[in-house]
Amino acid sequence: FGMCGRLVITEPDLSVFVAPFHVQQMGDVSEWVPRFNLAPTQLAPLVTNEPQRRLTLARFGLVPSWAESAKVANKLINARAEGVAGSKAFGRALRSRRGVVPVSGYFEWQTTPGGKKRPLFIHATHGQPLALAALWDRWHGPDGEVIESFAVITRAATGFLESVHSRMPLSLHPQDIERWLSPQVTTPQELESVLTAAPEVEHLAARPVSALANSPNNDAPDCIVEAAESAEPPEPRHSRR
Repeated sequence: FGMCGRLVITEPDLSVFVAPFHVQQMGDVSEWVPRFNLAPTQLAPLVTNEPQRRLTLARFGLVPSWAESAKVANKLINARAEGVAGSKAFGRALRSRRGVVPVSGYFEWQTTPGGKKRPLFIHATHGQPLALAALWDRWHGPDGEVIESFAVITRAATGFLESVHSRMPLSLHPQDIERWLSPQVTTPQELESVLTAAPEVEHLAARPVSALANSPNNDAPDCIVEAAESAEPPEPRHSRR
């Protein structure tokens, strides 16, 4: 399981993100439904910074504008904060195409003493969405297809999350969101303070959930229900996706 490869966005009405992120323009979000196990190549809400602040649906997994094929998206779901400025895949987006993905939480898989991996749902204890730092791009295919997509930025894990995985997504402090989304900020030096801000994990909690989360075919509220650590995994219940 890749780092930060499954997202949870339980909010049914994306307009609730307009005020906190100062969104000025809404893209087409008419097909949105709450997602309880969103996987790469699927659509997630994204706040972009193209001069007008815009909320739209974008594909999870970056397809750079220069990519020959959209298939690269499966390999570019995360961008490491360390060295992102010099990255061929992400450097250009860092300068002009930064975004925020508002999520209820995400899944991570922890290795148990017995060597098995168990899914954990990591979320904020205050109930507010996490503002994950993202880099996005717009790809034009040879047949006229246009794909807007993003990668989530990750950093070294800290606090209790170190025992779960070596990496964690970069969750933006409220005071850093404006700088991150400002089209006037265009150099890595101006973003250094955001990329290296002291991480806060005190407001996060991780709860064990059932093996339903293991498969992206399962996308229902059951995926984030707390499970007894010794419980047998229930029979998979597939969603309509």
